[in-house]
Amino acid sequence: MEKSHSTEEKAYSTEKKAYSTEELARRSGVEASYIDQLHELGVLRRKGDAPGSFSATDVRRVSIVRSLEEGGLPLSRIGEGIRTGWLSLR
Repeated sequence: MEKSHSTEEKAYSTEKKAYSTEELARRSGVEASYIDQLHELGVLRRKGDAPGSFSATDVRRVSIVRSLEEGGLPLSRIGEGIRTGWLSLR
């Protein structure tokens, strides 16, 4: 008899999935150009050599960045904070 997988196991397995820029944008509710901008600023990092290989946890990072931006922190400062180490989205 084959064991069925629970919903939790299925959800966990998707955490390791890589997303394209377009898929990350769709899941985050933003434009692909915003994802590109976050990558250029160093806020997001691609996984591996394939272009647009973002992790499922990057959806959360985009949400945090949007909240910081809505709170008045300029995107350029968010990128600077991550690059210099005074801000972490882990």
